[in-house]
Amino acid sequence: MFDRRNLTSDGVGSPVHKFEEHKAPVLCVQWCPDKSSVFGSSAEDGYVNIWDYEQDGC
Repeated sequence: MFDRRNLTSDGVGSPVHKFEEHKAPVLCVQWCPDKSSVFGSSAEDGYVNIWDYEQDGC
């Protein structure tokens, strides 16, 4: 996860947090429409993860 306010002029920056559970490339990320800190990710490993960055120490 990156904070867009802290990116360099070439669009690169250090991640604020790394969410590391998937064992294969991530295919999709979707934010929750009801709670801005929650998002889901799906990957080629066949799993869908639900994340809450407020609960994950970010």
